[in-house]
Amino acid sequence: MMETKGRDIVLDFWRGIAILGVLVQHVFYFHYHIFRAFAETVANGVFLNDVLLYADKLLIAVAYRSGLLGVQCFFIISGYIITTLMLKEEREKGIIDPIAFYFRRVCRIIPPYAFYIVSLFVFGFFGLIQVNYAALPFATGFLCNMPFATCDWHLAHTWTLAIEEQFYIVWPLIFLFIGKKYRIAFVASTIAGLVVLSSLGIFNAHGWIDNPLSFACIALGALCALSDGFRTYIRRYGIPTALTLVLLLAFSEFVLHAGEIVHIAYRIVAPLFLLVAIVESYRIKELVSAQLAPIGNAIVGIGLISYSLYLWQEVFTVPPEPYPAGSLLSWPILMFAFAIFSYFVIEKSFIGWGKRQLKERSDTFGPGI
Repeated sequence: MMETKGRDIVLDFWRGIAILGVLVQHVFYFHYHIFRAFAETVANGVFLNDVLLYADKLLIAVAYRSGLLGVQCFFIISGYIITTLMLKEEREKGIIDPIAFYFRRVCRIIPPYAFYIVSLFVFGFFGLIQVNYAALPFATGFLCNMPFATCDWHLAHTWTLAIEEQFYIVWPLIFLFIGKKYRIAFVASTIAGLVVLSSLGIFNAHGWIDNPLSFACIALGALCALSDGFRTYIRRYGIPTALTLVLLLAFSEFVLHAGEIVHIAYRIVAPLFLLVAIVESYRIKELVSAQLAPIGNAIVGIGLISYSLYLWQEVFTVPPEPYPAGSLLSWPILMFAFAIFSYFVIEKSFIGWGKRQLKERSDTFGPGI
């Protein structure tokens, strides 16, 4: 597969898979129903009509789940990368620099997001979309995961950014002040507590945002970075554990008929399945790279622009009805053009600028200041 300097291409590959999962949900669950459209051209009662309607239901069922799994994958990767980088800084400098951490996050997150927000104003001014400006304070404050926040479609997806930003604010401080020997226990107990809250439906928002499970996904990635023992277990026993859980879920569903419990249990263990898949993919990277190079390169490339693409896909995947007649924003393919521009012109530029500023600061004051 494509090698990207200074980046982990396996994680970029999974970022690509994650954003594709979100796109599948938003395009096929909310925007297009391709098999249903074909079915509407076939007379009722015809066998082909039934096949097409079944295919539509199957696609909708897959699309509904793919978006959630996609954002959970993003959360796991975020928790792992951020914790790994803090551990590396601690090894090299003896302590992490929270000011530098926050500055890097600001340079990484805010400029593409600001570009997106400003563009919404422009699109709304020219009548290309309908914008609910009352949602902007919640979105710009990274509060769209809160029960009191009312964020419309174009900003609703920023609930995931809110989760990550809230994690970014708290985790470095905990990491800095908690003793090294207590970190693993703290994260593991936090995951357990969040899973309980998720199972009880506590601190959810708007009926579809599972805040506890989302934070648990980030913590799962952090645990994978912190604990050599946990990583070893996942590498050695991840697949057998996942298969055992699948069999238990199937037994509970089809033999014990405990459908509601199975649904809750599946939501809780799905992030573990994702983590196992990510870890196992390192084993087969070299094995499949030659055969799957074109596909792998394309997915890695999508992974590179995944943040900008995640922001911009929301504009182009609104259910068709709210678009004014003739709006160019009703063409989903255009999301890639905006995302590519956002990544190369906005995102990369400010990341590079931020690195230069931190280097100058380090040269002036010394490392760790």
